Amino acid sequence: PNKFNLSRFLLTAAQQRGFNAFVAAGCSTCHSGTVFTDSGLFNTGVVNQVINSAALDNLPCEPSTACGTRAFSVRQLFNIANLGPFFHDGSAATLQDVLAFYNSSFFNTSPGASFSGQINTVALGPTATDDIIAFLEGISFSPFAPIFGPAGTVVTITGTNFTGATAVSFNGAAAAFTE
Repeated sequence: PNKFNLSRFLLTAAQQRGFNAFVAAGCSTCHSGTVFTDSGLFNTGVVNQVINSAALDNLPCEPSTACGTRAFSVRQLFNIANLGPFFHDGSAATLQDVLAFYNSSFFNTSPGASFSGQINTVALGPTATDDIIAFLEGISFSPFAPIFGPAGTVVTITGTNFTGATAVSFNGAAAAFTE
């Protein structure tokens, strides 16, 4: 019942500072709720990056909206560290790239910034960006391999803090496990 309880994920001082910086930066305005999304639609300025210009991607604008005004759904953040590249266009390869974007003029002059305010993690403190990344990695699950397979496939989950685990399930089906 408490699988999304933050105290289960924010185990280090950096992760806890990162959560506080995440809130202070205004990220929680849109990334809120149990899995950190309000499911709203926002134009965060991603579409205005140079990588998305007609000269580079040669893609037309959306027919129903003016160029540079398209809005996208707020992505949930649980397990985000394992879901890159980021943004609809894959323009952010790493979480560091994501934070750099949210500190950029592309975001800070976008309509989305009017909801959360301009973001400047550097102004929050010298380790704020690294701490927010630690927070996002903390709410992400440990890697496992293989990432898919038929029933009966042996899966290895690598990580820490599994001590005391009492059950493992995939798609709701109980699985045998060893520590």
